[in-house]
Amino acid sequence: MLWNAIFGVNSLNEMFQNYVAKPISEVFKDGEPLPQFRDKLVELYTKVNDPAIQVEGDNVVFKLVRLYGPFLTIMAHTVGWSAILDKETSIKM
Repeated sequence: MLWNAIFGVNSLNEMFQNYVAKPISEVFKDGEPLPQFRDKLVELYTKVNDPAIQVEGDNVVFKLVRLYGPFLTIMAHTVGWSAILDKETSIKM
């Protein structure tokens, strides 16, 4: 649901495929990116993901590519996939 509002795609696989111009099955082997795609995947995160979701002080700011009415309702529900967690605490877990 949130992929389309935040990134304009329907899934992580679709985002990878659009950005790298290859099917995801050709980008990864045994769960690791192939060497020729590593730089492109890092670029995807720094140029697309990082600007879309930012931390400003105590706030998490989402830069949506389009208006999406249910966004706040989705974020406010008490389901695990919409939780915002402290990075350091999450790493320790």
